Amino acid sequence: MPPVSVTSDPIELNVAPVEISTLPALPSAASPVRRMISPESPDDAVPVAIVIAPVKPASPAFTVESVMPPLLVAVPWPLWIDTLPPVASDEVPAAALAAEPPTKKRKVEPPDEPKPEPFAREAKHFTEVRLLNRDVLIVPEGTDKYNNLFCTIRAPDGGDVAELLTQNGLVKVVDWSLAMMTAGAATLRAAEKAAKLARRCMWRSYVAPPPNPNSLIGKNFLGTVVEVASGDSIVIADSDTGAERRVTMSSIRAPKMGNERRGIKPEPWAHEAKEFLRTRCVGKRVKVSMEYQRKIPTQGDGPEIVLDMGTVLLPTDQLKGEDKDNGVTELNVAEMLVLRGLASVVRHRNDDEDRSLRYDDLMQAEQRAIKGKKGVQNKDKPAPVHHVNDISQNANKSKQFLPFLQRAGTSHAIVDYVLSGHRLKLSVPKEGALISFAIAGVRCPQRDEPGAAEALRFVRHRCAQRDCEIDVEGVDKTGTFLGTMTYSSPSGGRQTQTSLGLELLRHGLATLHGSYDPNRHANGAELVTAQDAAKHKRLGVWVDWSPEKEAAEKAAAEAAASSASCRSSPFTLKSFCCVSCLSSIMSNFGPELAGASVDSKLSTFLKSTLSLHAIEAGASLTAAAVVMPAVAMVQG
Repeated sequence: MPPVSVTSDPIELNVAPVEISTLPALPSAASPVRRMISPESPDDAVPVAIVIAPVKPASPAFTVESVMPPLLVAVPWPLWIDTLPPVASDEVPAAALAAEPPTKKRKVEPPDEPKPEPFAREAKHFTEVRLLNRDVLIVPEGTDKYNNLFCTIRAPDGGDVAELLTQNGLVKVVDWSLAMMTAGAATLRAAEKAAKLARRCMWRSYVAPPPNPNSLIGKNFLGTVVEVASGDSIVIADSDTGAERRVTMSSIRAPKMGNERRGIKPEPWAHEAKEFLRTRCVGKRVKVSMEYQRKIPTQGDGPEIVLDMGTVLLPTDQLKGEDKDNGVTELNVAEMLVLRGLASVVRHRNDDEDRSLRYDDLMQAEQRAIKGKKGVQNKDKPAPVHHVNDISQNANKSKQFLPFLQRAGTSHAIVDYVLSGHRLKLSVPKEGALISFAIAGVRCPQRDEPGAAEALRFVRHRCAQRDCEIDVEGVDKTGTFLGTMTYSSPSGGRQTQTSLGLELLRHGLATLHGSYDPNRHANGAELVTAQDAAKHKRLGVWVDWSPEKEAAEKAAAEAAASSASCRSSPFTLKSFCCVSCLSSIMSNFGPELAGASVDSKLSTFLKSTLSLHAIEAGASLTAAAVVMPAVAMVQG
């Protein structure tokens, strides 16, 4: 007898059609029916009897898909195939039907198959009734690593089958395939959220999470970008309150800048990401949609670092070039970074609700960056190398570098950091140097002095991380370069160069040094005029200014300076010709020099000279009271 193979696929039997009509249906699983099927060529074939036992009660014994040979019969498991002796008649004897199955039988079990997940059959039926044997519209979206094609399928009525399945709670939305979609990802997200809330099908046991204490949704604001901290973090000044808020962009990660003081080098493409944000965002108005907070533990017992995550939208009317000509009114700054390969998208868990509201757009932008091999997505292209010579804290290097800046004249620089109202750290790209710079002749309040915070804020909002031009005049003993600085500011619809020192004096946020000589500087007279105007308007540090008070303070300062000069140097004839020294001479040296004997001729000369100056100065001193101590000092 030839071997009989049994599989789970439909069994192909070459039988006559007449036998099909006589096959009875199974009444139940407890009473299997044995039926003899005679082959068409009984010469060399052995008749077989097939006993079919259904898996479930009331299920069909078999399904006939064709009545013409060859016959395909799909039967459920288990299936017994028994061999019987040949019979002459087509009819099976009654004894054979009533007999028990032979003792020698072979039971073939199918391989263990996983049970279907809940609502798997319902999802399949839902799809079949809408798509099977119908014309559909297919939109190819992409392929996975196994070259499986993923498409968006639209039914004849135009509905998206994936969206319909999601609305009825028969599927889950997964991020890895959602990233392939060119459009409609947000719609699927919204449909899944609605199905969860309605507890449809597979979401029947869904329990909404408690309110997220870290959620910042709804706390939106408008502001101006003041500073770029890193490739994915910026500082924004709120337009309503004026407070500065640091915002980290949701669901993306840019290369870290590192820390030179701790010996941590910047990651590849970190400088490019930060520079991209600086040129695109600093000084621009933005819309911020706050979304959630992320807590980062620190080493040791230090407090956690709390990051405010949000989406920053930049209106395109402030941009130029390709960013402006894309046909949209505002751009997602995070998406701009990802699209250029300057940041990567963070992979969230499916149940993680703390993510960007435009997460699907970010995933699509990353796929485009991967295809274009941009930035961090190109493993074959090394990142540019940056070398910076930091001489901001080295006085010797600063003095050696001074001739280069003086010969260059007006140099282009970038404000790297604002140290105080008049001191800044600048980057000079042409020289590849990082220097410390101060406005010559101008001094702002320092640290806890009144007006220090206002001056620092003024300079940060106008100059921080912006392009500027400097003219270096010299360097002080600490290695800080001194000179003038101008920055670009809007005026009458266009950008004009404005002197930082002049603006500080004009707003009363700084004063001129007492030793500053306006005649030695090209803009000296202009600086003096700006300071005088702020005085009369009583702005900033001049809020309590008055002419009388200024005259008294000036006289006191001159007297103090004269006193210090007289104590530190011996008297000469030349020093007596200074009227301002007369009162200090008497107050400091009178008691010690009284009664000294001097030459009569020298005494007569000094008496006439000093008496004249005393009268001109309006001093209430007699000639003898002045001459005697002065002459004694000269003689000594």
